Amino acid sequence: MKKKILIAYLIMIPLFIMAFVITYAAFTFQSEVTCTAHVGKVTLESKNYLTYNKTDKTAADFSTDAAYLEYLKERKETPTVTSTSSSITCYASERIGGNRSFDAGQYGYPYLNQFGVKFSVMCEIESYVRINFATSWISQKLYKGSNIERTSIIGGVSFDDENSPFYINDTNWIYIDNYAYLKSPVKGEDLGTEKEFTFNVASDYFYQKVDNPAYYENILVEVRFYVDIVQANRVDSVWPQAAPQLSL
Repeated sequence: MKKKILIAYLIMIPLFIMAFVITYAAFTFQSEVTCTAHVGKVTLESKNYLTYNKTDKTAADFSTDAAYLEYLKERKETPTVTSTSSSITCYASERIGGNRSFDAGQYGYPYLNQFGVKFSVMCEIESYVRINFATSWISQKLYKGSNIERTSIIGGVSFDDENSPFYINDTNWIYIDNYAYLKSPVKGEDLGTEKEFTFNVASDYFYQKVDNPAYYENILVEVRFYVDIVQANRVDSVWPQAAPQLSL
């Protein structure tokens, strides 16, 4: 009889251990799958182009081409918000040509140094923001003594950071390798609300071209901009070239 009781105990002990393990495993699995991790959302809410150029007068308001061209170089204090088109075309060099027939209808283009962008983001988690500028450069040539005009795309235009039209290093922005980085992250009271930012090209920038006695040349540029947003805890791995100069 004692032998049978002993055998029964020996059978029950493994069954009890197995039941405990299964119960613990079930509890652990259940606790893991019901746990919810919070993921912060970051979104680009809007993007627009800004122009600071003078547009309230036309060539007919001036007695000479030179006077009108000087007027077009002026810069307004308050910008005009342009359409949300994918790109904007600007003059990169100072307009020349000697008459208003050259690039007729395009005098209204702003200069690149009268150009800016405005955009807004909404971040639910501390994040960094940068702007990427994509450009296509265009050469317009009017040969002297004729009406022959040539237009061509300039390939391979590149700049050192400090010579770029988008170079800036101030309280808010720093330009590194064709990106303008917002130095401080979106955080604190700005989290979960739409936050707006403005970036302007340097007001004294002009593309420096080589003069040629055979023709007049104007350089235009088509500009697109893109906004990137990254969570602050990933900036070291995603933007390593800029991370040391940001306010981490």
